[in-house]
Amino acid sequence: MQTPNNPDFYLKHSFDKGYSEYGVPYMQENCRLGLSDNCIIYGHHMQDGSMFADLCKFESEDFYKEHKTFCFDTLGAYGKI
Repeated sequence: MQTPNNPDFYLKHSFDKGYSEYGVPYMQENCRLGLSDNCIIYGHHMQDGSMFADLCKFESEDFYKEHKTFCFDTLGAYGKI
């Protein structure tokens, strides 16, 4: 998600824009897919592993070497970083 005019909106809102203590992952307001060299994604690192927990696996160099590319969907396309 991304809301350039209200950057932290999804920190405490769900995908359907209703209030949510958990929020959803969202991209920094000035990132432009395809134009920005770096895209910063924010969200809560949940204790139950529901968000961002798998990113901790990248602390292992062996894991990183086996997973140098990850994919994500946008409204317009399927993307790769």
